[in-house]
Amino acid sequence: MKFSQWLNTAKASDRHREAFRIWSNSNRTPEFRTALNSAGDDLEIQILGPIGWDGVDGESLALALNRAPLARSIRVLINSPGGIAFEGEAMRALLARHSATVTVEVLAVAASAASIVAMAGNRIEMHVGAQMMIHQASGCTWGTADDHESQARALRSLDAGLVQIYADRTGRKPAELEAMLKAETWMSPEEAIKLGFADAVLRSDPKSNATRVAPLGEEEDDEDDSDGGEMPTENRVAAKPMQALIQLNKSAVKGAFWS
Repeated sequence: MKFSQWLNTAKASDRHREAFRIWSNSNRTPEFRTALNSAGDDLEIQILGPIGWDGVDGESLALALNRAPLARSIRVLINSPGGIAFEGEAMRALLARHSATVTVEVLAVAASAASIVAMAGNRIEMHVGAQMMIHQASGCTWGTADDHESQARALRSLDAGLVQIYADRTGRKPAELEAMLKAETWMSPEEAIKLGFADAVLRSDPKSNATRVAPLGEEEDDEDDSDGGEMPTENRVAAKPMQALIQLNKSAVKGAFWS
């Protein structure tokens, strides 16, 4: 059963249907691609779509990492509204345990379970206009009062794990993070940097068609800098010779814990 079919079952809530309507296009399958340079030591992973189905999951990520055993640098591009919390945690753990240096690049949104994946980054960069969102896990049950109470206990346990993940990355106190999760907190790049969820803002330069890292609080300047203050970065996909471009796309049926 695909997620779009699951939405038509009694277990799906209006919240899930609305989220799916807003964040996904039923005519387009979310993509999970990897690109490896010719030396095999520089890997790019693109996470484009909901976490936990259509191949955007821990199993596919493990396969991608296994195909690049010599990778010393991994860049993870994220544009995802989130999805299944356990899949997000599996993906984060797989990246965190890898010996390569991991840089996360948030293209537009890393929300919910996708923000969990982002926490694997040794460095987290967000494009201007991008957002990161964290909130409590949610789930759905059908059954007795005991069933609902059991689900509530499981969700609270899951939230406690999320708090620890965010605390390890940001250094913020658990009580503060618990309040942020409960409030469903959206963060701009500047806010994410201030709170410890990100490290830098990426700004596009229309003059050179390049992307550079913009220090927080930097003022825009239309004149060219001659002192080397700007830090252009290469187009990491087009400028590097590709040994492989692999699209991993699988239908998947997952559990009922969402983030």
